[in-house]
Amino acid sequence: MNYLLALLTGILLVVIYPGFNWYWLAPFAIAPLLHALGREARAKHRFLLGYVAGWIHSLGVYYWFMPVLAVHGDMGEWGGLGTLLVYCFVWAFHYGLFSLVAATLIPSRLAVLLIPGLWIGMEWSQLPTTQFSWLLLGNAGADMPLPMRIAPWLGVYGLSFVFALTSTAVALRRRSGIVAVGGIVLVELLLPALPVPSVPKESIIAIQPNIDPETAHWTWDSVQALERRMSKLSLEAALAAGESKPAMVIWPELPAPVYYEEDATVREQLTTVATAGNVPIVMGTVTHDPKGAPLNSAVFIDNRGKQVGRYDKMHLVPFGEYVPWVFWWVNKVSGETGMFSPGKDLTDFKVNGHQAGIFICYESALPGHVREFAAHGSEVLAMLTNDGYFFQTAAREQHLLLARMRAAENNRWLLRVTNNGHTVSIDPAGRIVKRIPERVEASTRLPFSWIKETTFYTRNGDWFASISFLVSLLAAAIRAYQSFAAKYV
Repeated sequence: MNYLLALLTGILLVVIYPGFNWYWLAPFAIAPLLHALGREARAKHRFLLGYVAGWIHSLGVYYWFMPVLAVHGDMGEWGGLGTLLVYCFVWAFHYGLFSLVAATLIPSRLAVLLIPGLWIGMEWSQLPTTQFSWLLLGNAGADMPLPMRIAPWLGVYGLSFVFALTSTAVALRRRSGIVAVGGIVLVELLLPALPVPSVPKESIIAIQPNIDPETAHWTWDSVQALERRMSKLSLEAALAAGESKPAMVIWPELPAPVYYEEDATVREQLTTVATAGNVPIVMGTVTHDPKGAPLNSAVFIDNRGKQVGRYDKMHLVPFGEYVPWVFWWVNKVSGETGMFSPGKDLTDFKVNGHQAGIFICYESALPGHVREFAAHGSEVLAMLTNDGYFFQTAAREQHLLLARMRAAENNRWLLRVTNNGHTVSIDPAGRIVKRIPERVEASTRLPFSWIKETTFYTRNGDWFASISFLVSLLAAAIRAYQSFAAKYV
């Protein structure tokens, strides 16, 4: 029965996310596991219960690793499957350790607060240990208006804490749990509601080229044709009759060998677009560092056609842009020769007296990184990405969900410009305001407004997650010492 309960938690941690999107189950997702831990006294089985839940969760959420590595990593079906299973094997250790420690906290009168702190610490630890972070429990709350009031104050970890607290209260069935859940609901009701829908004052032109990475075969001629096609879309949209002047034209991250700094032809084309349309352009491209290593970059071209800024992606995606050393046998998905190098500096772009923060693809999964743009003065956020490698898997919607949470955390419009979908405008409450249909070549105006005010989360970061985790670990250490002393001292 205990292992069936752990299995149920693993399943719940899959169905609350896009693919099923039963997000309303998020507050109860880890309750079955916690109930099982309360019934199990043996340390080995406590660890294994968490491990089972984590393995099912990672397999169900990250199943898209397999086709991506099989096709774009050129590993074949068995190679992709094997790598997925190994990754799940590593990932599940976090859940096993969480369960091992959480079980020691269950007898505590403060368990309803300590176990959620331990959970968000487990979520935080995934990035430094696996070099990858994706969906956190709190991300499932993006369509829950009441819990989402917490996002501008404590970020996604605050929502994870609330959902874990509710699960703990359900599993333990104590009066303290009822009081804690009631207190959380009261706090949510007292917090300001997220911004109501408003009429945006500005717009950018988003270009969605709809390149299929699976079938594209790049030659000099095909790259030139792509650049001409995107330049034409950009200029036509910039000069459209009856339209106000856009703040920028934004090209997405491209699955194509386009090198702005090394290709005079594309520089000439973009200079023409910028000067004829009198509009700045942001373009996703590959650049190189002084040692020749490739960089995943966004270049900023002003309305005179001059490059005046560049942001180099600082957080690279495993298997897409580099291969973690422990997975040395896995092929990199990107076709770029050599491992990408991470950028060194956070860079924002100046647009008509305002600041725009541009980040790239996987960086939307990192709340602390996106927060830094808003904290440094960015009044709008823009995300360049290529989700074409994901095929038709749930990863496309998962990636979009992450961007919605980043918008709400920082009270910023977020303009998500993609290769083949989802190209959208997201308002400061995380709502999608406008989109380009998937898998079509198109340009459109994405609305937004400049916002200077910062949220509590933007100003202060993930202090709540850090403190909660440390307090929970300290409490677990004290209980472990007390148990040891009772037996041997």
